[in-house]
Amino acid sequence: MSDKIKHLFDVVRQDGKDIGIEIEMEGEHLKYPISRYWRGTNDGSLRGESLEYVLKSPVSRDMIKQRLQFLKNELEAHDSKLHPSDRCGVHIHVNCQDLTVCQVINFSIVYLILEELLVEMCGEQRIGNLFCLRASDADLIITALRICKQEDSLNPIQNRRYRYASINLAAISKFGSVEFRSFQTPKDIMKIQKWIEILLRIKDYSLEFNEGYHIIENVSMGGPAQFVQNVLGIDAALLNKIGRERIITEGVRRVQEIAYAPPVKNKQRKKDEAIYGQGADPVFPEPPPIPPVLRERQVAAVQNWIIHNE
Repeated sequence: MSDKIKHLFDVVRQDGKDIGIEIEMEGEHLKYPISRYWRGTNDGSLRGESLEYVLKSPVSRDMIKQRLQFLKNELEAHDSKLHPSDRCGVHIHVNCQDLTVCQVINFSIVYLILEELLVEMCGEQRIGNLFCLRASDADLIITALRICKQEDSLNPIQNRRYRYASINLAAISKFGSVEFRSFQTPKDIMKIQKWIEILLRIKDYSLEFNEGYHIIENVSMGGPAQFVQNVLGIDAALLNKIGRERIITEGVRRVQEIAYAPPVKNKQRKKDEAIYGQGADPVFPEPPPIPPVLRERQVAAVQNWIIHNE
């Protein structure tokens, strides 16, 4: 059985805790110090009167609403006024300590397929934002995840250069979590609850698959609309927009090189380490050809896509 993240990285154990929250705020009369559940810190990327409110300890999914409501009540009682800007974002940490490397990669694949739609939902100012870049803005994360899949290791993506992606997998080695950075700070912070619910649904759905290419085949068989419904359930309507099927199709194409990446043989891995050094972050050569069995699956998936979408 593959090792879990909590066994692969030296992180503080957060058993039974699902979510960590960081909320960047600019405004007036921002309360400091804040409650027993939250702490206020300075953030150099913000302007004027500003604070970042950070949940002191991650919480289980059933406590999210209570913690957000507590913060909202305190700010309102203090007559705090929020002035959201393109600098203010919400960073959600989803606990992945009990996941394997493959499960984290599958989680990433499902998110990246939907990323364009999700980031647009997060706020117009988050599209192309330098602090939460999408894979379509900077596809280096796709290459990094492909290497992770080949190596069966998340070490290649534990690098600060990936920190400002909309999905920050470099947080794995620090917290054992995947950080999502795309949600814009809203005036009503209770809206953050729905965003967290969506991220948890994506995680839960991704755990239904043993391999990343099974996710691709699932989209191909049922079509984009059914895929969104399968992932988000009653919240699927939140991603309704003209061109949704095209956007999801592009997302699928973007992640295929991750999903179908064949493992690197031990001999090749040792050769790479001898050249680049242990834990180095080189530009790896192109992956070897996809094995025939996976190639057949890929071709069948494309054929099914054509049949269901003509």
